Amino acid sequence: MASDDKHLFCRSGAKLLFFAGTWSPGGIDSLQSHWAQTSRKTGIKISNPVCLLATETPRVDVPGGTKPHPPLDGFVLQGEIDLFGVSSLIARFTSWQGPPPPTVSVPKGIVPAYHQAEIDSLRVTSFLPLLANTPWADFELNKVLVIFQNAQFDPTRTIGWHLEAEIIIDERYSKVHDVLVNFFQIPNDSESLRLRARAALGPKHRWDTLPSMSGFCLEGVLDLVPKQGSKATGIRLGTDITLSQIGIRLLAISSHELGLKARQKMDYGFGAFGTIHIAVSGSTVPLQLEFDVTEMGDLVQIKADLRGALWQNVFGSGLTLSNVLFSTMFDARALARSYQFDLSAVLELESTIIELSGHYGAGGDYSLTAFVEELTTAHILEIYTHLTTQSITMPSGFDFKMTSGSISISKAGFIISVNDLEIADSKYSCKSATLAVGPSGLQIEGHLGGSLEFDDISLNDVTLKVEIVKTGELWSGSFTLGGTIGFSNMTVDAVVHLYKGGASDAETNKWEWTVYGHFASVGPQAPLGEVIHATKGTFLGNVTLTDAVFIAASRDDPEVSNLNPQHYTIRRGVQICAVVGHIGPFSKLTRQSTSPDLILNASWANGFGFLLEILLPTPFVIHLGRGITTDPIALHIQTNPVELMIHAGIKVPVAKSPVPLDFQASLSLQDDVVTVSADMYGWWVDPFGVSEKVKVGPHINLGLDIDLPLFFLTGLPTGFRFAGGLAIGTAEAQVAVDISEDPFQELLKGEVKNLGIDDLVAFASSVIQHEIPPPPDFLEFQELKLYMSTGVAIGTENFPAGFSFDAHLIIFGSHLDVSAGITGGVLSVHADIERLHVGPLIIQGHDGKKALFALHLGASIQHLEVDGGIEFLGLQVSLLLKLDILPHPSFFFSFLLAFTDLLLFKVEATAGSSSADLKDLSNLDFTLMAEFDQHILEYVRKQLIDALEQAKHASDDAIKEARRKVEAAKEQYEADIEAAKTRVNETFAEWTEYSKSQRAEAQRIRDDYSAESAALQKKVDDEREAFNIKLKQAEGDLQHASAHRAAEMQKAQAAVVKAQNDWDSSVRRDEAELEDAKRVLREKFGSAESDLQDARDKVDSLQNQINDIDHTISDYNSADWYVFWKKAAIPSLEITKGGLYAAKHMADDILDACKAIVEGTEYVTARDAIPLVEHTLEVTRKAGDVAFKAAQLAVHDADVATQALINMAVKTLQEVQNGGDFVWRKAEKDLAVFIEAGKAVLAGAQKILDDLETSAAWVAYQTATVAISLARASTHALDIATESLKIAEHGIDGLINITEEMVRTITSALDITRVTLNGSYNDIAGGGKFDALILVTIGGKPREVRIKFRIGSVSDFVHDL
Repeated sequence: MASDDKHLFCRSGAKLLFFAGTWSPGGIDSLQSHWAQTSRKTGIKISNPVCLLATETPRVDVPGGTKPHPPLDGFVLQGEIDLFGVSSLIARFTSWQGPPPPTVSVPKGIVPAYHQAEIDSLRVTSFLPLLANTPWADFELNKVLVIFQNAQFDPTRTIGWHLEAEIIIDERYSKVHDVLVNFFQIPNDSESLRLRARAALGPKHRWDTLPSMSGFCLEGVLDLVPKQGSKATGIRLGTDITLSQIGIRLLAISSHELGLKARQKMDYGFGAFGTIHIAVSGSTVPLQLEFDVTEMGDLVQIKADLRGALWQNVFGSGLTLSNVLFSTMFDARALARSYQFDLSAVLELESTIIELSGHYGAGGDYSLTAFVEELTTAHILEIYTHLTTQSITMPSGFDFKMTSGSISISKAGFIISVNDLEIADSKYSCKSATLAVGPSGLQIEGHLGGSLEFDDISLNDVTLKVEIVKTGELWSGSFTLGGTIGFSNMTVDAVVHLYKGGASDAETNKWEWTVYGHFASVGPQAPLGEVIHATKGTFLGNVTLTDAVFIAASRDDPEVSNLNPQHYTIRRGVQICAVVGHIGPFSKLTRQSTSPDLILNASWANGFGFLLEILLPTPFVIHLGRGITTDPIALHIQTNPVELMIHAGIKVPVAKSPVPLDFQASLSLQDDVVTVSADMYGWWVDPFGVSEKVKVGPHINLGLDIDLPLFFLTGLPTGFRFAGGLAIGTAEAQVAVDISEDPFQELLKGEVKNLGIDDLVAFASSVIQHEIPPPPDFLEFQELKLYMSTGVAIGTENFPAGFSFDAHLIIFGSHLDVSAGITGGVLSVHADIERLHVGPLIIQGHDGKKALFALHLGASIQHLEVDGGIEFLGLQVSLLLKLDILPHPSFFFSFLLAFTDLLLFKVEATAGSSSADLKDLSNLDFTLMAEFDQHILEYVRKQLIDALEQAKHASDDAIKEARRKVEAAKEQYEADIEAAKTRVNETFAEWTEYSKSQRAEAQRIRDDYSAESAALQKKVDDEREAFNIKLKQAEGDLQHASAHRAAEMQKAQAAVVKAQNDWDSSVRRDEAELEDAKRVLREKFGSAESDLQDARDKVDSLQNQINDIDHTISDYNSADWYVFWKKAAIPSLEITKGGLYAAKHMADDILDACKAIVEGTEYVTARDAIPLVEHTLEVTRKAGDVAFKAAQLAVHDADVATQALINMAVKTLQEVQNGGDFVWRKAEKDLAVFIEAGKAVLAGAQKILDDLETSAAWVAYQTATVAISLARASTHALDIATESLKIAEHGIDGLINITEEMVRTITSALDITRVTLNGSYNDIAGGGKFDALILVTIGGKPREVRIKFRIGSVSDFVHDL
């Protein structure tokens, strides 16, 4: 026993207790009870105990502390024990006896106890003998601490038994040592391989008995805190793998040996664990995984996972994966030279889970792939949503199929592939395709290779594309095929747009297609010759094409596509479309210095090549002058030879017709040469208003001559004509039309082989608009040359207005060349004829002039006249033959006969029957009738008396006197002939002079009229032409303005579509650049700034944990001596703190790395590139918006500007229409007034000519002409003298004996009152005589005397009388 004045220390055997301090009342009993319970339950057998009691004495020095006393009602027991009853394991024992501290919660019914035993070293086999034959036998534990607590005095440990020791992992630890040194590359020294290990032994053991356990695990963590002065953090395995924590597990695994009697055994095992950081692309913060190392036979396996966390932006792909696992197998005996991990992860979609697998190798080599056996569109859409957080609404009716697919992430990129992609109801497919995801939608593109046929074209090197994009709030889908097309020695980059027929189509489920191709090799503008080689080197070869597009379509008017911003008209088949620039010849023809934009539509036809059609922006007509216009034209280019062809109807206005003639025409332009071919099929009825019985057709050809340079200036063709068939009634002919500069001044010329009287009369009836009774069919017109005119002059020849013709007329068996026309409602036929047979008559010219033939057929007048002469009884006599056709044919004519040399009488003739057969005049005869005038009667009476006188004197006179009288009569006869000749010459000279002067005067009047009329007509024509030019110019300007407006509006609207396309394209380009920039940032750095903040938060968190544990350690260090469990916990806390320091150093390194990255040039460049591209994108969006709005405004501006031009053109046209023809109309009025006034003037001139036939000079000349004929024929006096001579010589035949008384009686009593002659023309002309009826009175008594009279035998007549 030892003692002092303040303390008493007593020592005794195991069962003696000595106390220090003062106990409160009842304290000893309580402590004895507490000790009894705990020692009994835990088997405490203590040696050299020391019991430190509670006391109120001042501060005393006690083992383990300087506090004045332990708490009341408790004590600390110290001593030595045989650990687990093993005498060789003498341990220092410390135990708390008494109530627990206030912070410790004690289960109900439990006497709180905290015991710990310390021993410097031991082997586990000393208390677990079942491990004797295992590697455990070689393992030595140092600084061993065994703890028991039945309440949680130490919060870092569970309730029960615990072992804690320091171990050094040296070669005795075999594979554990190899794993640490060879694989994890821990320095092979005792300090580096030293660790503090802990093991939970379970809840029920005793201090005095070997523990009974089914398993045992001793676990500890290496101290990876950098040594003083070292910058190393953790353990680096290459450049991208770092270990921030490495722990080991030494395992004792219980099992039972099978046999007759089961026996427990224990085996050795080991493991390792820790935290590994792997630098991966797509993140500035290394991937932090928790790993475990296990033994797998001769090899060792390591598995590292995220402990349930998600791996975002996997390798920069944007994917977020779960169940991430890195694993590898290695031989721990060999030093690791490289690190290759198997890698697996899971992509969780809404409808499926996709498992990915691959590898990761130190140095950054990685690959992660997954094969999806049944990949659907739903999976594709879910992948899109996973990557973008946006949901796609699949467009209605849009679907595609695939059998399987794969996801691949590697250094080559992030690739989503689909297999056996089928589109358009499986019409097109490819084996493999790639999915691309962007901000505006997704795209699947695959390569088919080979070629596909689309009717007549082949698409080569084919690619297939599926696109689903969002425009505004709507999602749309499209199927396209890409490739190249060989055309005209050029390669065309083509896109095939696939679509289904619309609801209005017959086959709504039929897939249609349209191919769009661009001539990249010729640029945005190209000469026509570079695209259509056949035009190269010609006048069209340099015509500029803009926006040339190769198009092929399966149908007309396909689905609208932005690939066709110009809205070219598309028809089924292959075509090339482009905007066509200025075409010089066409501009000249339209008389415009510029032409509106035209559209080339070149359609391909098998066997014919390209049909080059030129489309106009609006219906377009061409004015050819004088009111002649085309219908809306159609243009195309012919390549063999190269010509610009214009197809159109040509409307030719004609006089007296409200409807113009409508021709179908083709105009060919080659430079300045224009060739026209125009035809009209059908009948032109009533040409020029002549007659509805007249029609031209059924095929009329139009000829048109155009000199382009001249036409550009004048707007007039240089020649205009047409030809075709002519029908008059049932007769047909060929006609030709000559047109002067004015189509209203036209001359229709034609030829008809035969024209019967019926057709002619029907035609004439139609012309005069009155029914003409049909005459007998006795006329036949042959070889007619027709003229239907509006009254024109062509060259120097004038053609009066109306219908006229020249023909060969067959009448009464005679052939006449006649001229005819319809004037005054009567068809008149005239001819100068040599000879005409009318039955027995042979009418011919008379007195050196031809006979005049005239036929008049009208509604009320139908007659024929022939003015000529006949030979009758050896005499040349003039006559006027008339044939009255109505009411029935009847002939009449008259002529003069000479009774004596100066005495003429008129003979009238009528047809012998009441109605002549005009078709057969072979039996025609005329009844002749004549009646002597009074002066002839006087002459006869005188000749009769003279004859009586001669008879009387003949009996008395001598024959010599009679002969003298004969000679005297003969001389007188000759003198009368000479006198008649002289008179004829005198009267003819007088007539000639008079006729010449009168005709000259009439001609002067006519010439003056014609000159003035022509001048006025020219003024009308000039003013009309000036008006027409102004009118057509105004109409042309309006048409040009309309075409210009349509072209400009089309161009402006195309510019809107282009602006939209360019805007979309630029936005897509910049979005792609932004996506690329983000992808670069994502792939290289991931969410660097977010990672930086996370790293800061991690460092701060670890620092807070370190601070907390420092505070705990500080608190434990300063705890009361008797709270020895805190003292015992400090080493573990230091180990934990070391782990936190190691983790913080790693976090610091990560933070520094993040800072370095974020502040580094590469990151800054990549990061700053994003706002630059975003700015560029925003600028592009704004610029595109500005350009789009500008294009829309341009549409408005074009609308306003072109409408203003149209308004101006309309106003100009209205001004021309409403008042522009004033001068022309005034000129027409002046002409009409002059023509009306000129009728009297022309009638006066005509009267001068008409009066010539009745003038005194003409009568005198005619009388003299007749007189000379009569003188030649009048041998009456000579005949009488001769007859008297005969009487004198032979007497009077004894018939009468004339006496003086008789003569005197007859002279006083005889009176001849009437002499009429009658007879048949045929008989008389055949040598017969007239029947003469003489009425005489003798002595006041009338007597009738009937005798015969022969022309030229007056003496016989007198003799007979």
